[in-house]
Amino acid sequence: MNILVTGSSGFIGYNLCNFFLKRKNNVFGIDNFFSSSKQKTQKLIEEYPNFKFYEIDIREKKKMEPIFKDIDAVVNLAGQVSVQKSFTDILENDSINSQGFINILDLCLKNKIKDLIFASSCSVYGETNEIPIRENFSLKPKSPYAASKISNETYSQVFCDLNYQTVITALRFFNVVGPWQSIDSDYGAVIPRWINSFLKNQVPLIFGDGEATRDFIDVEDISNLINLIISSEKNYSFEIFNVGSGKETKIINLFNIMKNVMKKYKIDFNFEYPQFKSKRAGDINRSVSENSKISNFFQYKDYIDIEKSISKILTIQYDKK
Repeated sequence: MNILVTGSSGFIGYNLCNFFLKRKNNVFGIDNFFSSSKQKTQKLIEEYPNFKFYEIDIREKKKMEPIFKDIDAVVNLAGQVSVQKSFTDILENDSINSQGFINILDLCLKNKIKDLIFASSCSVYGETNEIPIRENFSLKPKSPYAASKISNETYSQVFCDLNYQTVITALRFFNVVGPWQSIDSDYGAVIPRWINSFLKNQVPLIFGDGEATRDFIDVEDISNLINLIISSEKNYSFEIFNVGSGKETKIINLFNIMKNVMKKYKIDFNFEYPQFKSKRAGDINRSVSENSKISNFFQYKDYIDIEKSISKILTIQYDKK
């Protein structure tokens, strides 16, 4: 199968490319290294003859046009991923996340690509008093980043209603974790930042009082689900799915879980408590998915728990035993 992955050098993109390449698919990667490094891409090029890479910005539609020929499925993971930066540069956020997505959508429709799967976000829900969060909840975005994701979903619905042949699947990711996630991300990278802190014997930082909750899902689960979506017969032209583990974890409890994992791996540190700072703009208090829709549709039930995810990062990325 010929699979095109945009944002192929990013955290999820790199893991997904590895997943498909190991299964003998032909993978075509697009990235402009806006928020990722060339090192991981070079590793894929050297390791897999079935990987071809193009350094292109998704806003450069004409440069992308030839790549979409003879592609079976497109997974769009490219984008501006920082909530904070979406406030400081609204136009840049919109240019990448909205116009860039429209370019990919248009090329998929014109080339009659079988599947377009794209990264949306749980941030579209904003703050909600009802937990767990279901796909039919009202959307209350609290950032330009979240607004751009809603825009992508809306454009997808419009074009699917016009009976194009491409099946479009929007995945509202909750907090994705796993190996090779950058510690430099402004949002959504609490686990790699904390692992880095523990390894350097530096006290981890919590924004807020630690009572906020998140739903962490392993990037391996993401790859398995995307594979199932591409390989399955689907009875929809456009659908939205929550993608989370369905488990709610308090940030302060995450700190204690990580402490225990570090002790198991005999990693030395001399602190017992985290440090706290004020809550950031755009942060929400509670977030956990109701994931039965995607779990039942694609018969996927066995999600990796957060302790195992942390252990995998230490083993795969840091070679800890």
